[in-house]
Amino acid sequence: MWHHLMLIRGWFANGAPYLTMPETRPHEVVWHWVWASVFRVLGLSDVFIWAKVIHCTQFFWTLFCLGYFCNVILKIVVPTTGQKLRQFLSLCGAWMFVLGAGTFSVQYQMSWMLWYSVNYQGVTLPAYFLATAILVRLVTGSDEGRGGRVHWTDIIAVCLLLMVIVIFHPLEASYFLLSSGLLIALFSDRIWLVVRRNRLKAWLLPLSFLGIPVLIYYLPEIGIPLPTSRGFKLMTQPKEFLDQILLTGKQIQDTGIHRGLSSFTELAITGSLILAGILSARCFSFSWQKPLETADRVLLWVSLSAIGFGVAPRTLIPSGFLGVMTVDEQVWRFAFASPWFMGFPLWGCYLLKERKTSVRIGIALAPFVAAFLVSRIFLGGPFNANVASLFRSLELRDRDRVGIQYDRGALARLDELVLAVPEPNNGKKNIFLIRTDLQTYVRAATGVYVLGHRLVAVHRGWYGEWENSYELVEIPAPADIPVDEEMQRAFPSMKL
Repeated sequence: MWHHLMLIRGWFANGAPYLTMPETRPHEVVWHWVWASVFRVLGLSDVFIWAKVIHCTQFFWTLFCLGYFCNVILKIVVPTTGQKLRQFLSLCGAWMFVLGAGTFSVQYQMSWMLWYSVNYQGVTLPAYFLATAILVRLVTGSDEGRGGRVHWTDIIAVCLLLMVIVIFHPLEASYFLLSSGLLIALFSDRIWLVVRRNRLKAWLLPLSFLGIPVLIYYLPEIGIPLPTSRGFKLMTQPKEFLDQILLTGKQIQDTGIHRGLSSFTELAITGSLILAGILSARCFSFSWQKPLETADRVLLWVSLSAIGFGVAPRTLIPSGFLGVMTVDEQVWRFAFASPWFMGFPLWGCYLLKERKTSVRIGIALAPFVAAFLVSRIFLGGPFNANVASLFRSLELRDRDRVGIQYDRGALARLDELVLAVPEPNNGKKNIFLIRTDLQTYVRAATGVYVLGHRLVAVHRGWYGEWENSYELVEIPAPADIPVDEEMQRAFPSMKL
């Protein structure tokens, strides 16, 4: 959290989006600039209030986007479901994502909402699901009263969402290209009919979710494009391209940077298995002599997307391909694009659309409960740790503890201590030296440049290069801010 609040502080205070040293490039922190601008207009300078505002805003944004996605899919796949039940199950599906998606942070599994709610992916990943849901509506013509017509509002919505994704965090655009490609392939015959009826709009559709984002994507000031130009160049050399895929895939699998269950938890696997089971059951009713119904195609798309995005980072060739076309260290994040959470509301729809007896409700909850018990008792796995981290975040030991390990009164005294140091008279600026575990907090809370002891030891040459511009001031940590034991164990190199 402090990492992102530091960057916001840089934009907020002096228009310099730096961490502890002036190195960060502006095009990498557009999301931070947006929030800094909002807080400047509102006149808010307290980082604790910033964290609360961002977390709450992006939390509700996540629930809305994921809930909307679930509602669109349920309405198409199980159209006989009542509106209230569909809306309730859609919200449950969104909560499945919140509970089941996470990442391995330091030594602990962190829930998605704790780790990503105060960064750019708290906007872009939900926006990916929202844009995908709108595209599903466009492709299937599923809106009542629209008669399958393409509406300008939908095109504009997809366009704006993709532009936001590309500017804030373009990796989600790669998810969209893969997911939409599969959807278009499954509905190619329907799309041709739409093209014939709406020629102008049909040409604008690919422009909205391909052309405009790609143009933004490749502007030099935006940064490294994904998929990378290196990947496209390799595709023109088939042998070298395949060799690189195999090499990259082997590195990803051997080193475990796909993160295993940490990014695709037991709950995600359970949701994917439910989708696979529902799809298998529906296959018996398919009539292979005529085109599949819309509901069956959407179910097929959701199931293949859920399983494909979950499995790809953990298998040799798919992970190698994604690593070559994007960045190998980020391949594990493709698991976040999996709509595995749709398994739970679909399961609930089939069980509860006719009757809502206590037995049926119990059966509907059984997969979730079973996944949690297996995670907790037998595996001690990420899903259990996700739930535990969410509960820990709700602990209120006393009114002065604000969700972090330090007393707020002590932190306020530290802020006063730092801000009381006058600027030197020799034309330099102050740069502070403080205990490393407090470094990021001080930068985020006060806006000053801060070095930690370990950082100075490693990068002493940096200070030597800039000592004509900065005056190094050592600040002793107040005695009532003890060293955090968990951080001390996780980062022994800090020498705390």
